Amino acid sequence: MRLINKIKIAFLKTIKFDDRSTEHMALEVLNDPKYDNSKYVDKDEIQRALDDYGYRLNPFNANTYSSIMLSPNIEGHFLKTNLPEIESIVFDEVCDINYLKRVMNEHPDISHFALSTYAMGMDNTIEVIKTMKKNYPDQEILLGGIGVLYPYFKKYVDQKNICYGNGVHWLRNYFKLKPYQNKDIKIPIIISDKGIFNISTAYLVTQIGCPNKCDFCITNAFLNYNPFCQNSKKIIDVLEKIRNASNGDIFLFLCDPNALYPTNIWKEVFDYFIEHNEGNIIYLFCLISLNHLYSFNIDKIQNKSALKFIMVNFGIESVLEGGYNKNKNITNEHIKGMNNLGIGTFHNFILGLEHHTKESINLEIKRNLEFDSVWFSINTLKPLPKTDVYIRLKRENRIFGDDMPPEFLYREGYFPFEHPYLGGGFSALKYAFKSYYDCERKILDSYSRFIETISKIPSSESSNFIKYIKFLFKDISKKNYKLTKLRMPSSFVEKYQEHYERIFATKI
Repeated sequence: MRLINKIKIAFLKTIKFDDRSTEHMALEVLNDPKYDNSKYVDKDEIQRALDDYGYRLNPFNANTYSSIMLSPNIEGHFLKTNLPEIESIVFDEVCDINYLKRVMNEHPDISHFALSTYAMGMDNTIEVIKTMKKNYPDQEILLGGIGVLYPYFKKYVDQKNICYGNGVHWLRNYFKLKPYQNKDIKIPIIISDKGIFNISTAYLVTQIGCPNKCDFCITNAFLNYNPFCQNSKKIIDVLEKIRNASNGDIFLFLCDPNALYPTNIWKEVFDYFIEHNEGNIIYLFCLISLNHLYSFNIDKIQNKSALKFIMVNFGIESVLEGGYNKNKNITNEHIKGMNNLGIGTFHNFILGLEHHTKESINLEIKRNLEFDSVWFSINTLKPLPKTDVYIRLKRENRIFGDDMPPEFLYREGYFPFEHPYLGGGFSALKYAFKSYYDCERKILDSYSRFIETISKIPSSESSNFIKYIKFLFKDISKKNYKLTKLRMPSSFVEKYQEHYERIFATKI
């Protein structure tokens, strides 16, 4: 295939995870004089939250959860695969100004920077774009990703170079290439030696967008639902290539924002791996709605298939005000059923939704923690442009201005808006801290609980992959115990110790 002359695209990403715990971040803000006179920072709110909970929280969790989020440049690989006519190179490391200089030193022939932008790490993205404009004025800057919904970039990048939506279609149009139909979109094979939890991980993209329309979610507002895999063979062929490329069982992260759509296609995929279950096993981690997951025969998949679930991440979001349709009719028995099949249940819920009051938000925490999920992830609401929640808050003049420090734009423990009942900014901190503390008291130790859960996968005793996961998490649990002894009452420490020794039959 002929390459287009004088065009070479560098696919870069600028997302930057702040691996400080929420309480560590809050303490640094409290002690930093640059925030003394900020209208967006109430240091008294920070101090009250730290006094009540902050010094008892577990700083270990922030590092562990951020390791889940680390991944290659998925967007870059996807776009490169679907622009075969153009020479391009994908950079998997997070791009800051120093990394940008290294890229250009090694690849001076780059003509276009294609940058995936995010709400998280906005301050880093701004610095990278400024450096691009100053040091490399001859290169075109192309922006995509949800970060483009914010106004920060418009004074640096021409509007015609900003993609809102599907990057494949936009780039092919930008470079005057033949338009793609859904059937033309290809699935890239992405395998990283140091993926989730630092384990060799494959990453798979089979659809763009999500069929659900949750009011807080950017996916349905930003991307039209586009399940470009209209036959199971397209997915099966890629999964078989991933299986064959591995020396043993492998971890697969399904990157789709809501997994296993279209349903009939994925049922055929699982049927294939039930019939072809010899050889390496693919252990699947995906983001999914529980309602949809239970349309599959999970019991048969876990017992018979070479494609099995090891962890599912689901957003309960709220159990009040009727909840969300994606979890309709789901009970704790469903979650316990998944745990008993060896599936680690990773449960998200949101604090700061519009219906939360000072009284009901505590009930929200309590009701969510009544579920027997292995892991909990608590998110403070961060409204994203174009979502229904953002539009309502914007209409009521409750969204903070563009002069808000960008480092707070997508940070846990901070409301970047004025909540009608809970306040704004760091008023979120006390609710986040309470939920973190109550969560830890409920689950004791998610790391050993995860080991206990995946030990129930039928293939676990013979899988070197599962054995390695157990070894890894046993070590994490032991380190976590040392921190627990410093922070928690003796009664809690004793329970932790009993739990650990029951699972591992060894003393800490």
